[in-house]
Amino acid sequence: MTLDYSFGAVPQIWFSGGLPYDGMKTEKVQVTLPGTSDGPFPPTFKIGDLLCYHRPSPDEWAVVLLLQYHAGTNPPMPTAPPLGAWHPAPGAPIIGQIRIPLPPDAVRQIKRNPGEGYDYELTLRDVRLRNVTGE
Repeated sequence: MTLDYSFGAVPQIWFSGGLPYDGMKTEKVQVTLPGTSDGPFPPTFKIGDLLCYHRPSPDEWAVVLLLQYHAGTNPPMPTAPPLGAWHPAPGAPIIGQIRIPLPPDAVRQIKRNPGEGYDYELTLRDVRLRNVTGE
């Protein structure tokens, strides 16, 4: 299965027939995506988000998998910031996001399996991840 991904906005894949579970909205999911990538796909956190979309006319659905990864660490500040100014905490992690629109056959493989910090599981085998943003 080939999945497109983006470090920014990515168009949804709209499909009819609804979602596999009633009431499925933005939910936490444990994800396993073994396979290959044509770009620098970073190691992601084990728990992601399912972003579920619905449009009534035509009656279609879309699901985007949102994964987060450790993109870096805030460097030490060379000078003290102005009093009252916002500034990042030195040494704090910088979190990046990856968006993967899921095709209907991937959505059908989402399993309800509540665990610690998630409600669903998604395991896809032999995935080819294709970077559509060129980053």
